Amino acid sequence: MPTKIAQDVNLTMTRRAINRLGLITVFLIGMLAGGSWMAWWRGAAPSKNLVSLPSNAVLLPVYGLNARGLCGQRVLYLTIETKDDVQKGFAELLEKLLAEKFSSLPADLAFSQTAGKLVATVNLRNPEWAQGRDFYQQPWVKYFNMGTTGSVATELTLVETLLQPAFGGRWIDELRLRYEGKFGDLTDHGGLEEKYLRTVGRYQKGWFNCDPQAIP
Repeated sequence: MPTKIAQDVNLTMTRRAINRLGLITVFLIGMLAGGSWMAWWRGAAPSKNLVSLPSNAVLLPVYGLNARGLCGQRVLYLTIETKDDVQKGFAELLEKLLAEKFSSLPADLAFSQTAGKLVATVNLRNPEWAQGRDFYQQPWVKYFNMGTTGSVATELTLVETLLQPAFGGRWIDELRLRYEGKFGDLTDHGGLEEKYLRTVGRYQKGWFNCDPQAIP
């Protein structure tokens, strides 16, 4: 028969072992959760094991400038639930992108066919309450296109996210951006280009050149 002292010692050692096991478990869970969060924050594609999507849905990245304002990178993901219908999927992405990154400012969307290519024309508009304001007080200019960095960040986010050059499914072939029905005068540091082709967009702008790992 073990003595009471021996029993107390065994009980104490058992409790310590349980406490250590609990700490190790908490540590491992924290590492896994932290790793998943960091992967998401850095723009890595979420694991399919962690995200359950309907068969007609897809996660598409949103692009933006990194913390230093120098390179393009994936900044978050949006769920698009109509990926098999190009026009509906694009419209859904545009709506969610405007809500997530541009304070739900309005935009008109139209599709056309040019030489067998699907073209999406997005006309960025100011809300009714901003009509008639000075150019630099218009919301699209004041909040998202003021200065070189603001202009580059906005153009990059709109162009790269809407073109989705890394998406392997059917998508638009060409993007045309307009501001209040015109192109070229959205920013105070150079205007929008007349058109952006999906196949070459990100490389001709040089947005990802300083960080090759960020290229999708």
